[in-house]
Amino acid sequence: MADAFVVRPRIQASSAHLGWPGIVVEKGSNDGWEADQMIVPKHHVAINLSSDPLVFEAVVRKRPRSVVMPPGTLLTCAAGDEVTHRVAGPSSYGTIAIDPERLDRALGVQVRLERLYGIQDPALAHVVRALIAETELGGPNGWSFVDALATALAVRLARAFGVLLDPAKPGRISAPLLHRVFDLVEARLERGVTLEEMAREVGVSPYHFARAFKRTTGTTPHQFLIARRLERARQAVERGIEPLSSIARRLGFADQSHFTRLFRRRFGITPAALRR
Repeated sequence: MADAFVVRPRIQASSAHLGWPGIVVEKGSNDGWEADQMIVPKHHVAINLSSDPLVFEAVVRKRPRSVVMPPGTLLTCAAGDEVTHRVAGPSSYGTIAIDPERLDRALGVQVRLERLYGIQDPALAHVVRALIAETELGGPNGWSFVDALATALAVRLARAFGVLLDPAKPGRISAPLLHRVFDLVEARLERGVTLEEMAREVGVSPYHFARAFKRTTGTTPHQFLIARRLERARQAVERGIEPLSSIARRLGFADQSHFTRLFRRRFGITPAALRR
């Protein structure tokens, strides 16, 4: 919960410079810290990355309590909450700060989070760790990958902590609207396109769009985007003019090895072997 810390932590990795809309990921450590009646401007999810339990004092609903967070457990804190924490010992943490509007848009409903400590939720922890790992690497997989993880995080938060989602079952996307999405993806293969932008073409929330898209096409929006990039890359490889490293960079792959791995998985042959 970087926005609420009084003592400055040692930041080991941060996504702040990566410009991810509506979400900031951070990994750091601290010898001890205090926060007194600090207002948290964003939703936060934090994970104890230490190999030891984190023990500290907190004030919840104006009542003091002792908190024990075993390794790998999480805490949630809602935007606008007033936080008082006193941590005497060292801590190693990862935290995700999410704009409330980002969370609401992802789900298509207004979200209210509870402040909870010591959460044991493997699915949520997996997404949090994936976002931390992407941050440590400098965001090599691009915004579309982070956007998919951020949406998964929003959905898991709502499902795990009692926020009711729209019970309406997702339908299928009509052919005209689906072709509008396809055209958008084709036009933005090199620059990238977010889940929110695709959902806007259909006029639904990103959460409902992702469900309806998979129900209609049998694949997720992110998987579809990667498949189209690989198909565009295959055409460029077969033309035999552009260097493979340039193709990988132009179409948004992290590097040539990442491009080669996905290409071989998709087509059963490496780009270099196809070009020979």
